[in-house]
Amino acid sequence: MNKFLMTGTAIFFSVLIAAGCGMDNNARENDNIMNNELKNVTYDEQTNENRDNRMNVADDAAKKVADLEEIKYANVIVLDNTAYAAVMLEGNPKGKLSDELKNTVADQVRSTDRNLDNVFVSENPDFFDRVKDYGDKIRNGEPVSGLADEFGEMVKRMFPQSK
Repeated sequence: MNKFLMTGTAIFFSVLIAAGCGMDNNARENDNIMNNELKNVTYDEQTNENRDNRMNVADDAAKKVADLEEIKYANVIVLDNTAYAAVMLEGNPKGKLSDELKNTVADQVRSTDRNLDNVFVSENPDFFDRVKDYGDKIRNGEPVSGLADEFGEMVKRMFPQSK
């Protein structure tokens, strides 16, 4: 009887262990289970924005400014939401730009682009030449990224309030 009890107990525990391992359910389906294991994830933080093309020549704005009676030539470059207008005055190119004329120039530039937050105007001949040069480079297809950095540094010197 003792031998029979020992054999029965051994069989019972063997079946119990086998049944326990069989409940592991390794082949289960993942129907309603979220897989939170993400590997090699790269996030595109560009948000569909090409930052190399933030610098543009605003020919329409330059034409409107040059059409003003007091202005002989004008060049306008837009960097982000800020426009920089370089003007050469009619008649006396070394004359100073009045605040009234600066505001008129700024209004003409804003009329071509309602997204502009700021418009800076200068009659400085060196600034005029540099803005014209940058405009030519942009029109000729030179990479804008390096130009934007260089232009930004020049603007900080010319218009300290533009920081």
